[in-house]
Amino acid sequence: MRAGFQWLAVLPLLVLSGCVTFPGREASGEASMALSAEEERFAEALASYSLALVSEATLGAYQDALTYLRAAGAADPGNLSLALKVAAGHLARKEYDAAEVVLRRVLLHHPDSPAAHLVLGITCQLLQKGRCAERAFGTVIRLNPGHPDGYIRLASLRVAGGRYRAALSVLDRGFSRVGGKMPLVSFCDEVGRLCLAGGQPGWAIPFFERVVRHGPTENVLAREKLARAQAAAGRSREAIEGLLEVSRLQPNHIQAALLLGEIYESQGENEKAAEQFTRVIQSEPGDMAAVLRLAHLRLKERPELAVGIVEDAVRRKPDEPLVRVYLGLLYARLDRYADAVREYAKVEEQVQALEGAQELLPQFYFWYGSACERAGRLEEAERLLALCVQKQPDSAQALNYLAYLWAEKGVHLDRALEYVTRALERMPGEGAFLDTLGWIHYRKGNYATALKYLEKAVRVMPDDPVILEHLGDTWQALGKPGKARRFWVRSLQLDQEQSTKERE
Repeated sequence: MRAGFQWLAVLPLLVLSGCVTFPGREASGEASMALSAEEERFAEALASYSLALVSEATLGAYQDALTYLRAAGAADPGNLSLALKVAAGHLARKEYDAAEVVLRRVLLHHPDSPAAHLVLGITCQLLQKGRCAERAFGTVIRLNPGHPDGYIRLASLRVAGGRYRAALSVLDRGFSRVGGKMPLVSFCDEVGRLCLAGGQPGWAIPFFERVVRHGPTENVLAREKLARAQAAAGRSREAIEGLLEVSRLQPNHIQAALLLGEIYESQGENEKAAEQFTRVIQSEPGDMAAVLRLAHLRLKERPELAVGIVEDAVRRKPDEPLVRVYLGLLYARLDRYADAVREYAKVEEQVQALEGAQELLPQFYFWYGSACERAGRLEEAERLLALCVQKQPDSAQALNYLAYLWAEKGVHLDRALEYVTRALERMPGEGAFLDTLGWIHYRKGNYATALKYLEKAVRVMPDDPVILEHLGDTWQALGKPGKARRFWVRSLQLDQEQSTKERE
């Protein structure tokens, strides 16, 4: 309903513009009522412009509005605001060539218009006329050196062409001439972010450096981004210095401390890394990223301490499935398989209770099934590994594990053979998979075929006690007890050595 009255606002333009001559009595004086050619062109242009306003305001008829604007522009080609409106209409309709014609025509009348040159540069960029766009944006800078638009557009053009150094040169000119620098700072921040996300941290650095230099004083977020780029580019010492400065400016900056810990860890400075992760946990006890990083760090030297860190995190956040998954992995690492199964079962229960369609990743079911198998819960292990294969049919590890379980039990041997064959197609030559294949043939009574695959497996993994034991069993089945004994003895020796190392 409101649109029905909007035309009233522009009606005076039609009445007062002088573009319509009503019939009536001739004036008493000698002066002629005829319009000059210049006045007629202006009247025609104004009438078309008024109709365009009516069309836009009342009907939303964009095509009609553009038609009237074109007519207005043709009648008065030197009218800058009209030309820019017409060009904008063409650009909206992706009529880039038509927009360029309009802009070049109006620039004959207004060669010093920064706005016209700016829109021409954008149009040329859309037409992939790089040199034309560069000239236009360069002219914008020359005509209006104190405004950021020209610098940003020209720098953007150069960034798009991978000419980062040239873009930085343009931006530096802008920083030295423009009063309000924040548009330039924002542009540098965006380019730096894109470079970092695109795997070009070396080019992200100089853009972030300009954000730090020209942005707000003590810009902590900008310094953190710069440090991330430096770390990704292998400039760890610079990143550390920057992050220490961030910590000085804002002692409770969690992300800076976490990143600093990660960099220290990558440099082998584990105690410094642990100090940073501990800082984060003390400041934010619920920060699971810091908890897991600290636990991972301690796992290398003191596994039980790592378990204690994560157990404490579970007590603080019992409803956080990710922490329980990590705790399950730690328990499995320490051969505490029953504890691992308990944590995995709790994770499954928690996720199933969540609202919405929440699903655990196939890898979770592989870890869960593996822990069940090691804990002696074979039927549960079989169910979970089958679920993993169902969710991820190309998981070579799960296919092999399930095939080996069936081979051990002497069941589903044909399907086990199919599964391990699929696993080997994905990971050809994998020693454990070759052992599974040989063991399935052994269970099927194909001892010569079993020996062929087991000998391939032992060439890949010569010190694996299980493969050596399988070879001994196969030689025994082939009537070669002497050879069988040698493999059994060697298998037993390696098994004892590995047990001793694990106890140490």
